[in-house]
Amino acid sequence: MMPVAPAYDGRAVAGELASADTAIAVEAGEQAPRLTTLRLRGASVWKNRTDEALPDHVEVRGVAQPLVWRLDRASSRFESRQIELVYTTESPRLNLVWRWRVRAAYGPIEHTLLIRNLGKETLWLPLQPSFRFDWVIDPQSALERFWVEKGADSPSVQGTHLDALHDGDAWEGTSSTYARPIANQPREMIPYLMVEEPGGARRGWYVGIEFSGRTRITLRREAASLRGEAGLNPVPGPYRTRLPPGGIFATPTIFIGAFRGGADGAGNILHRWVREVLNNPRTLADPSYPLMVNNSWGNGMVVEETLARRMIVDSAQLGLEMFHLDAGWFRDVGDWQADPAKFPHGIASVADFAHRHGLRFGLWIDWTQAGTSNRPGALNVHDPAIRDWLIADPPAGWKHSEPFKGITIDLGVPAAKAWAENELERTVSDYHLDMLEHDGYLVAQGSSRADHLAAPPQASSERVYEDSGYLWVDSSNSTDVSYHATRAYYELYERLRARHPQLLLEVCNDGGRMVDFGSAAHADYFSITDTYDPLSNRRAFYDASHVLPPAMLDVTWQSGRRRTSRISATCCAAACSAGFR
Repeated sequence: MMPVAPAYDGRAVAGELASADTAIAVEAGEQAPRLTTLRLRGASVWKNRTDEALPDHVEVRGVAQPLVWRLDRASSRFESRQIELVYTTESPRLNLVWRWRVRAAYGPIEHTLLIRNLGKETLWLPLQPSFRFDWVIDPQSALERFWVEKGADSPSVQGTHLDALHDGDAWEGTSSTYARPIANQPREMIPYLMVEEPGGARRGWYVGIEFSGRTRITLRREAASLRGEAGLNPVPGPYRTRLPPGGIFATPTIFIGAFRGGADGAGNILHRWVREVLNNPRTLADPSYPLMVNNSWGNGMVVEETLARRMIVDSAQLGLEMFHLDAGWFRDVGDWQADPAKFPHGIASVADFAHRHGLRFGLWIDWTQAGTSNRPGALNVHDPAIRDWLIADPPAGWKHSEPFKGITIDLGVPAAKAWAENELERTVSDYHLDMLEHDGYLVAQGSSRADHLAAPPQASSERVYEDSGYLWVDSSNSTDVSYHATRAYYELYERLRARHPQLLLEVCNDGGRMVDFGSAAHADYFSITDTYDPLSNRRAFYDASHVLPPAMLDVTWQSGRRRTSRISATCCAAACSAGFR
């Protein structure tokens, strides 16, 4: 690590952090901090001309109150792997920590802002981007912009985008937990942007977001300026979030890095860094990872106990490593108990049968979806207690139109989060799971409720509608709802993994709609597309493998065997056989 050398010149405090390839210099002004430079070790330097824009006001009891920030030198810290610059306001009393940290000997450097309410009243914060930049550039220089689509639904023909960045160009990429491809509109991105100089060593810089909620990255080139920001998506808005007394608002963590060698050079750095910093060390230490898996979805919803057992026998004979029971095993949406007609001996008996045949056992579940089952323990949309957890009241006479989609509960509601934690623990323990796959619309992206933890919606902007089997809410609070629900999802999975350290976790979310770095830090692999033809698999794998470790990318193909299967591996078959992880 580069030694940190804080300097006191009467105006600012300055210091540096570095990994083997990326170095940053920061400066603490009296009222705002600044990232002054980003540097590729031994080569290019990018100078930033803008201070961090700290919140200029909060709302207190419906009145906007301006904020005046002051550097707290005594509380600020310069350490070998972390810099924390602390700012405070007197009225209202707030504390802001501007943090940069190095978590590996190589790769990018992470950045987060933490804002704590030290007062006795609830405040409302406006949007605070995670990171803003305004690099000084040569107006005549050639630059290219690179980004990667999610493989959601069926991957597009293009998938990866490498475009010239001309003077006057403006670009925006967005990401959420449900990437609905819309005709003639840009697809959602894996939240990562790379900018390079196309000639020679193809040097450049990149920024990524470690969050699964509604985020965006922007970029604009004008004359000698290349500016943009990364963080929460302010659209729809206006964005605001509640900050109770003692509460902390944390911006989504971002990372920035420098590279040479174009997209492949940056990707080679990121693969190693994601594995060391974000991935679960216990999973990576497993010599079987990534696993070859037989998935029951080749039979769709008609799977039942006898067929599942035959598939397990087939899997063992084929030398596979896990049997994955996909959708079709449960009684009803929101009623995550075994269908007694299909599985008269329960799910645990199937898991035990797989274990006796030397296989691990995985299970699909869409645990945030509520339906109409009135059996004890089910998420019933008509139950008064559960009804308040929903993103919106069900329309009159509502009934789910698809066999595994219902109305989403808002995990930002403490009671809903507590139910989910108990249900996840019951599912993993009672069903003897080695792997848990979550699917569907897990993180709410809007709510019509005014009494949830997130900001209430503005009635003038609210739209409640049905699409793709789900009930949706688009409103001014969509990003704040997703912010709190994502935080709750992360906490649930962190605690689940602490109780079951050997449990594997798969992110599906309707196939590829939640492929991001926040998910990479809380699960072991992704379902990267919901289309299983060979071309779609290759496209989805090629795209995502630019920025994520190949071992995390589940590709699936249909088997031609008599009992139809989905055979999957968390990387392409050739790479698996070569031991490439």
